[in-house]
Amino acid sequence: DNRQRRTKINNIQYQQPEPAHHHNPCTMTSTQPQQDERPPLSPLQIQASRLFEAHQYKSGELVALMELSQMKQKPQDVCIAMTLEILGNCAVSTERNRQANDYFRDAAEVVHSHFQRERGETYTKEEVTSSWEANLRVKESRALSNVGSIIEAAAILERSFPRTRNSEHQREPHDHATLESLMLLGNLHTMSGRVSDAVTEYKFALLKNPYALEAVERLAKLGCDECTILALVDVGLNRLVKEQLNVAQSKNKSTRDTFVDDSKAFE
Repeated sequence: DNRQRRTKINNIQYQQPEPAHHHNPCTMTSTQPQQDERPPLSPLQIQASRLFEAHQYKSGELVALMELSQMKQKPQDVCIAMTLEILGNCAVSTERNRQANDYFRDAAEVVHSHFQRERGETYTKEEVTSSWEANLRVKESRALSNVGSIIEAAAILERSFPRTRNSEHQREPHDHATLESLMLLGNLHTMSGRVSDAVTEYKFALLKNPYALEAVERLAKLGCDECTILALVDVGLNRLVKEQLNVAQSKNKSTRDTFVDDSKAFE
């Protein structure tokens, strides 16, 4: 039953810097592309976020509902997704996970439509368009897993982060897949008995971040041999080094371009 499933979920734990539902909706991480930046918070959104951070969930929810009632005059405004996310965060914190799931789903759909219009690109109805939407889909899935809807929670992540293939026809995680989304999907697959799929997600997680010891532990428990795990860590470290080099080179180029522009100004 749902109680037994929830108990099992709680037994599968891995460390995260902070649970997803505690993230401030306006927070941008260093890994999020600039084009995915959330719009500035409105005054009421700021107050609702501050109340949430102070663990005043009912007050935060009331303020967010006030903002939502004003925003419904502009249903296509992406700012409404910010308010819906705050409401979802408050609902999770007060253990109303079904309601939270609805808020996160609605917010994700607003963000999806917004970026599809902004970029003029065609996405499938479920595939995520941005880091912001990816974070919302993870929250949506986690809210469902909290009430024992394991298969439904996993399905959300599978639709949102479809696997791709590289130039060598090898399977790769989706561009917007994160360590959190990969670990969560691996845990959900483990719960539903899809061991081979769980192993794949944990492998992807290790490639995403070779320092994820929880992924190593999960792979070992599921029978993955030591040589395979070490090889994954090695590949992950090589990718990480290349990414850091690319970032450093990009910053150096930007600095040089700025220096050249400044020099021309004095000519």
